[in-house]
Amino acid sequence: DVSGFTALSEAMEQKREGEEGPRGAEGLAMHLNSYFSLMCRLIAADGGDVFKFAGDACIVLWPNTDSMDLRLKRAVQCAYAIQDLLNDAMMGDMTAVKGDGQKTDVQLSVKCGIGMGNVSVLHIGGVLGRMEYLAVGEPLLQAFQAEHHAQPGQIIVSE
Repeated sequence: DVSGFTALSEAMEQKREGEEGPRGAEGLAMHLNSYFSLMCRLIAADGGDVFKFAGDACIVLWPNTDSMDLRLKRAVQCAYAIQDLLNDAMMGDMTAVKGDGQKTDVQLSVKCGIGMGNVSVLHIGGVLGRMEYLAVGEPLLQAFQAEHHAQPGQIIVSE
C-alpha cells in the first residue's frame, strides 16, 4: 500500500499553468506509473506476479513452483527491496500545502503486509464479454490485516 497519494494529488492540482511538466490527473498518472513500474520490476526480479492493482495498492502472488519456505523468503526479500528503493521516495520538486499553510515536499511511502499459504484464483463472469479473476484464501486476509497494522516503511509478515 502506498502512502502519500493524497499529497501528490493535491500537488498536481496546485501546479500552475506554464510550470514545467504535466499537471492534474495527467501528472498524477505519470508519477504513479513511474513509481509502480519500479515496484513491478522489483517484484518480477524476485519471482512474484502482480495479480491486481487495487487503488494505491497491489496484490502480489508467488507462483506455486517452489517450496512455501522459498516463496516466503522471496516475498520478504522483495518487500525489503521495495522498502529500500521506494519508501520515502521524493517526487521530484513537488510540494504540497499542508492545512496550516506550510509547504512540504511530496514523498511516497510504502507499507507491506505478507500472508503465507495457498490462494485460489477464480475466473468469474463471461457474460457480455466481461470477465474478472478473483484471488481468494486465508493468505490474502492475513496480508490485508498485516498491511492494515503496518506503518509506512514497515513490513509485517503474518504468523
